[in-house]
Amino acid sequence: MSAPLSNPTISNEDADREFKPWRCGDEFQYPPPKTGSDPDEHWKTVVNYLLQKERGRCEVWKDEVDKLLVFAGLFSAVVTGLLVDSYKSLSEDPIQALLAQLVAQGANQTVAVMSESGSSGRFSASESNKRVNALWFLSLVLSLATALLGIVAQQWLREQTRPSLQNTALRQLPGLLHMYSDAFDRFFVPQLFTTLPLLLIISVVLFLIGMVDFLWAMNHQVAIPMSIAVFFVFIFLLVTTVYPALQSPPNHIPTSRKSSMPRAPCPYKSPQSSAFYILVFYVRWGFATSFDVLHKFYTRSNTPLSPLSYLERYLQKSWLHHAGPWLTHRDLDILKFHRDEALENLCSKISPFELSTTTGI
Repeated sequence: MSAPLSNPTISNEDADREFKPWRCGDEFQYPPPKTGSDPDEHWKTVVNYLLQKERGRCEVWKDEVDKLLVFAGLFSAVVTGLLVDSYKSLSEDPIQALLAQLVAQGANQTVAVMSESGSSGRFSASESNKRVNALWFLSLVLSLATALLGIVAQQWLREQTRPSLQNTALRQLPGLLHMYSDAFDRFFVPQLFTTLPLLLIISVVLFLIGMVDFLWAMNHQVAIPMSIAVFFVFIFLLVTTVYPALQSPPNHIPTSRKSSMPRAPCPYKSPQSSAFYILVFYVRWGFATSFDVLHKFYTRSNTPLSPLSYLERYLQKSWLHHAGPWLTHRDLDILKFHRDEALENLCSKISPFELSTTTGI
């Protein structure tokens, strides 16, 4: 019989060293290597990384807002120039009213009749003028709102990376930077920067619709080519907005049997396509909820997530977070397209003796 295994004895010093809890300020058991004599070198490395990351994100937003402000300013000037002449069609021209009074006086009309004919109560603007002015004024309001929100957002960015952070204690900076970054995400600041170009696009669309309506009321020969050009612009905008949402998830997009290329996600990712994706999601969620109530077919759990929690989950993600299923389906497509070629290559590398031994032939 073999001797029983004896448990190794652990000294009190080893036990104290093994179970001693680490406290703030104690030395690390495995400290990171130092390249200089500065004791705060590692803190500076962490702070510089966090500052570079946050400033890089803010610089991207600042550059985008600057471009939007320039375009919004130029576009607002164009719309304002047209509205200066367009809004006059909503009220009666006093010169025309005076001419009507003179004509009535020349026709030996009484003063009462002249005052009645010259009153503005009988004037009514045409429906086309009402639509055009409503569209153009709304377009101007959205453009100015984009500029206002962009200016306010730039103030937030300036405060987010203000130089006074450098005067804070070095060991407190990582916590402060993480807190500020987390506050930006929790209060939907990134989503605000996504909404700014969407507001400006809606403003341009309303302006083009009003221009087409204005030209059709003025001259059909000018309105026809203008309408064709605007139609193609809207088709392009519609396709690039709708197609990314219809292509998700990737298993809804069939592959061609004659094609030897795997499926690829649509690159038309924009704020408007993201908004349409949310709309499609709510439509699908509504149908799923209806079937769940009527047929108990889509029931997955006793406490399903609410639409708000679904929306919050989506808003915290970007298009990159939805690329995982696409990678999986692309790998499956590649395996399906090249499986015959892979089998031929495998069979060519195996000798006839090995093949007969493996297959039993």
